[in-house]
Amino acid sequence: SNSLLGTTGYQAYISEFVATVPVPILSFDHYPTAMGFLDEGVYTNLEIVAAAGKSAGRPFWGFYQATRQGTATTIQPPRTLAEFRVECFNNLVYGAQCIQAYTYWETFGDDREAPINRLGERTATYGTRPFSPHGAVSSLTFLSAVGLRSAIVSYFTSAGSDYVAIVNKDIDHSVTVNLSFANETVITEIRKDDADRTAKSGDFQIEAGDILIFKSRVVPANMSPTVTLTCSTNGTEGVPMSM
Repeated sequence: SNSLLGTTGYQAYISEFVATVPVPILSFDHYPTAMGFLDEGVYTNLEIVAAAGKSAGRPFWGFYQATRQGTATTIQPPRTLAEFRVECFNNLVYGAQCIQAYTYWETFGDDREAPINRLGERTATYGTRPFSPHGAVSSLTFLSAVGLRSAIVSYFTSAGSDYVAIVNKDIDHSVTVNLSFANETVITEIRKDDADRTAKSGDFQIEAGDILIFKSRVVPANMSPTVTLTCSTNGTEGVPMSM
């Protein structure tokens, strides 16, 4: 209510908050599928917060509900992948720069089935999958005495380019991986020293806790070459001749 907000409405409340509180980001949570159906009011909320962030030149972050809430007798139904998707993607299409989970770890008494439980173990909600060939990477093999869970492999697209990132989860030891790249791709290793370089299939070492990032570009097959020649015509140099 306006009496609780202390303003003439939610829009005014957000505007006053942004003008008064010098936070570097705007972070809010709105769980539109908490009742088992989509609360369309989330879009009004996103419109207001995204516009406030843009006006103030500050990014906004959004939450998704990763846990079931309630007591043993009155608890939400199990969360679904579709609910996770719509909550995350709603935020992203409105310009959110970070996705947060409420909660990632089971912390509070009414948390159920968060991605990580109170013992620090992954639950079914965690959602990672074993490595499988995808895009530019046709195979990945560990050469050190470690298991496949010692690395996170992520595929993503940014600014029209495809990337693969591999993080060594071992904070005590380096690891060596053998990567095979698809033949029709050109691979660039993105380096932290800004000395990016062309990469080929082979062995790569990842220091403890470090990351490897590769950018891939598909080479079109059977592409006709383009040739431009210049010749002399009537004594005039540099006249283009098409082929």
